[in-house]
Amino acid sequence: MKAKLRLKNVIFCSIMYVYIKKGGFEMYSDYRANTLLATSKVTSSAVWIIISAVLAIVGGIVLYFTFLSKKNERKFTGFLGWVYDFLTFKKMIIENILRILYLVAALFITLSSFALISTSFLSFLLTLVIGNVLARVGYELLLITLVICKNTTEINKKLDKKEKEFLKLETDDRTAYFYDIRNKYNSYKLEKVIDVKRASEFIFLNRTCFNGLYRVNKSGKFNVPCGKYKNPTICDSKNLRNLSKLIQNVIFEYGDYKKSSEYVDDKTFVYFDPPYRPLSITSGFTSYTKEDFNDENQKELAKYYCELNNKKAKLMLSNSNPKNTNKEDTFFEDIYKGFNINEVSAKRMINANSKGRGEISELLITNYKETIECTEENSIMKMVASN
Repeated sequence: MKAKLRLKNVIFCSIMYVYIKKGGFEMYSDYRANTLLATSKVTSSAVWIIISAVLAIVGGIVLYFTFLSKKNERKFTGFLGWVYDFLTFKKMIIENILRILYLVAALFITLSSFALISTSFLSFLLTLVIGNVLARVGYELLLITLVICKNTTEINKKLDKKEKEFLKLETDDRTAYFYDIRNKYNSYKLEKVIDVKRASEFIFLNRTCFNGLYRVNKSGKFNVPCGKYKNPTICDSKNLRNLSKLIQNVIFEYGDYKKSSEYVDDKTFVYFDPPYRPLSITSGFTSYTKEDFNDENQKELAKYYCELNNKKAKLMLSNSNPKNTNKEDTFFEDIYKGFNINEVSAKRMINANSKGRGEISELLITNYKETIECTEENSIMKMVASN
């Protein structure tokens, strides 16, 4: 009986051993097969990635010099036109993505805030209001940065195009080109059209007009003639980008200079650069704008200068020096009596008479050394009030 049991145990163990060995062999074989398959897939993926990179490089170069060539800028219409603009970044999707993200964020904040009503009405109200305000402010800051970069890039592109077109022309053709741009610029209404196109035209006119002068006629239209330059730098991309960065946190206000008083306090520096008082009849160029700036306007400005002085602001004003042509002319000494009047030399290239160009004396009027209290007894106020 014991012998039979031993025999059965031996047979059972042998069967189990064979089964385990066989199973182990199958498991080992399956593992090895899977490893080989995975290695093959990795190799295939690596090969395809290399092929894709080569095709992408070649395809990108071919597309750039063929389909995206500047010669095709206005050639395509419809879908191909949209693809061209998209690939040349004239069509930017980031604005749309930001708008969608803002709408999603605003809806999420609004809807999720209602979950707080049952626990705290104050929490619900704060989340609803402050959450939406913060989302809006964040979106606007991103959008402002984007618009500034986009506009600067667009202006550079338009100026670069105008520069290339202008410089390849002969003198007479350049003049005609200039007046064509000037007519386009003057065809806009200042209050209604302030865009990249008009900005690029303004810079072009400034860089190619006579002495870089800005002046308008009685109708408010730019009327400076074409200058005679051999190779003017019209598109200074680096300078435009630097200026763009410099003024990103600057707020420009357009209007009557007297309205600036609300922004002035004892920590403010104010520089006045009014239309200069003419030194003679022939140099009577004070019409930078359609409104003249005569002696009465100069006196009004002196009065305002005095008002800001009473606010303890630091002030500087520049103007012409009438003593260049008339030693007895004390106009500015009279209306700015008590302030620091300094004569400085400056180069001036705008004069109908070539002899009148070059070094000339100008005035810088400051209130730095001492603060003057302006009263009715002060000669400035007396003169302004009496006129």
